[in-house]
Amino acid sequence: MATAVDDIESGLRALNEARMKCAAALGHSARALESARAELVEREREYAKAHSEALSAGWTAAELKKVGIEEPERRAPGRPKGATTRRNRTASESAADAAGSAAPTDAPTPATDKAVPAAV
Repeated sequence: MATAVDDIESGLRALNEARMKCAAALGHSARALESARAELVEREREYAKAHSEALSAGWTAAELKKVGIEEPERRAPGRPKGATTRRNRTASESAADAAGSAAPTDAPTPATDKAVPAAV
């Protein structure tokens, strides 16, 4: 014989089963979305590389745009557009710059208003 408590428990189980089905469907959708996003990132990377290769082959961005090929949102990996290489500074150049910015001058000091000779 079913009691009121048994009826309550079976009702709660039924509600929980429906919630669990929804949660399982949500979990599957979340994994599918994550996979699609990873796929999109890979396709964007390939598109950026192909676009860069087309530019290197002599096409201009304007020419490609005329035929419906837009510039990629993300650029292909590598040096940023317009960047130039810098000469590495030697340790002595770095030390000279550091010493030069902190080197004393023959200017008067605020405390004495007298010129202090520069150390050599």
